[in-house]
Amino acid sequence: MDLYSKFDAELPFFTRLLIFVHQFVTHYWWLLLAVLAGGIFAAGKIFSSKEGLYYFDRFKLKVPVFGPLLLKITMSRFCRVTSILLQSGIPILQILDLASQGVGNVVVAQAITDIKNNINEGKSMLEPMKKSGLFPPIVIQMISLGEESGRLDELLLHVADYYDSQIDYTLENLISLIEPLLIMVLGVVVLVMALGIFMPMWNLINVFKR
Repeated sequence: MDLYSKFDAELPFFTRLLIFVHQFVTHYWWLLLAVLAGGIFAAGKIFSSKEGLYYFDRFKLKVPVFGPLLLKITMSRFCRVTSILLQSGIPILQILDLASQGVGNVVVAQAITDIKNNINEGKSMLEPMKKSGLFPPIVIQMISLGEESGRLDELLLHVADYYDSQIDYTLENLISLIEPLLIMVLGVVVLVMALGIFMPMWNLINVFKR
């Protein structure tokens, strides 16, 4: 900074960025802590509301890698709970009430409530499932076959087993799935730091010429 200021030259952008971050963290660390505490407090308020929790759960389902994994866990839980309770002879409307409370995701729970309302009107489970866009084709197909054959509990149990195997496979390969993302993030950080450090050195000749 001193050298460039003597020659009335402007430091490269990435260097100025690194210097700004350094000075901000050095002099305004208390502001960062205040913003962090305020963010945690605001997040707690938002997620404690029904609407805020709904949008947060929808966001979780859209996160790359983790979103599809969460949906598989939710579908496995829904299919297994529904299958076990059907085998116990509990009425389907009561089962869907219990399943909506046990899936652990407000968005999916709302979709299950819509299914229950559809059944209560004497209609099929399939229409609200397709409309929600949450239920994969295999779940919709198995429920369709189950409703036609009267083997809904058995087919849902097969779907739950299938998703359990998919979840195990995804967890075993989770590192390899997120590795490209980690490499990209680290690459960007290293590139910015390298450019911020070396560009002023590479540009010294032009500074001296001035």
